[in-house]
Amino acid sequence: MEVVGSVEDLLTEILLRVPARPLVRFKCVSKHWLSLISDPKFCHRHTLQNPRSSVSAVFPEQKIMSPRSTALSFIPLDNLDQDPRSNHANQNLFGSSPNCNNPLNLVHNLPESIQIIQSCNGLFLCRCPFETTSELRPYYVLNPTTNQFSRLIPPAAASGQSCVMFYQALAFEPSRSPHYKLLVFWFAGHDPSEFNLDIYSSETKSWRLVDYSDADPCNDFFSLNPYYEYNGGVYCNRAVHWVGLHNRLSYYHLDDERVRHVDKPEGHSGRSEFKLLQESHCGSHLHLIDIYSSRIIVWEMKSDYSGWCLKYRIFDLNRILTTFWPRDEKTYTVLFLTQEETEGDESSSLLIHVPGQVISYNLKSKNSKSFQLTPRQGIDDRKLRVTARNFRYMETLACV
Repeated sequence: MEVVGSVEDLLTEILLRVPARPLVRFKCVSKHWLSLISDPKFCHRHTLQNPRSSVSAVFPEQKIMSPRSTALSFIPLDNLDQDPRSNHANQNLFGSSPNCNNPLNLVHNLPESIQIIQSCNGLFLCRCPFETTSELRPYYVLNPTTNQFSRLIPPAAASGQSCVMFYQALAFEPSRSPHYKLLVFWFAGHDPSEFNLDIYSSETKSWRLVDYSDADPCNDFFSLNPYYEYNGGVYCNRAVHWVGLHNRLSYYHLDDERVRHVDKPEGHSGRSEFKLLQESHCGSHLHLIDIYSSRIIVWEMKSDYSGWCLKYRIFDLNRILTTFWPRDEKTYTVLFLTQEETEGDESSSLLIHVPGQVISYNLKSKNSKSFQLTPRQGIDDRKLRVTARNFRYMETLACV
């Protein structure tokens, strides 16, 4: 049995078990609570003890280069475990003000024009859509829960070197460490296939250039493949993954800093209309969701990375959509897979967004239910609130 040595220890142990967002509000209780909850050591302990909070919201990828647009609204998902008929089930995550549609509006001192380019276990990687006249665009690692961010400039850009930053990836795994890493790929010459890699560590607060001058020639990481979607990197199992044509996979492992490849799933035929590469909520599995006009196929990467295995098939997509969205046009967006526990039995559900609501489809029981989205000022719920590519948000006290 754990022994609590003092009232202070007892309070700390209690607060460590409180979800992140209520803790941010608890800072207003007293100066003592403010000091305790703001302490980086407490934040680190809370992050390690609560590595996997539920997904609270989904934010869209902003295609248009415009200042913090509210034309698209986030989808609050912290109500999915509640009765959809309950009044509490339709409360907004960040309030009812139209200015709260985008979490970046809550953070002070950010540039007026900024975009989310990746999310990773509660942290957002952001960047300004326009270059300034004095320097290349900096990166921002943002925690929307605490409204804090770090402004990071890669060494090549800080030195004034003429270079192009073209791919980036955020690696944050709170079950292993409260610290994150930022990978930035860049080239200084005219050949984009010969590029460099800078890695920032929040633990050391320093950058490191990965030197491949003496690398194994069999490691062809520096040969860019135009058929891979490098802008859609997904972090999972200590590696950043990119999906390519016909669902071939390339991944860069942070431990040995080498690239590896996985062939397309066995039995995969044809090209899907859209694909989603996602980390599972438990953080240990990588899923590839093939989306066709009337069906969805979910693949899961084997634990030894020897290949893909078929996880789920949905052939009655039109029936599911028509039940909740009885219109001629099949307008929908697949959000992600989530785990559900019903009477002690765990199963996965696929979340699908149609105008004005979110459908949760249980892949084991084949049952589905719908959750109405709260109307928001300036948002037309006859249309989708998000785009085809979206970013999951989970609450965390992780320091940035």
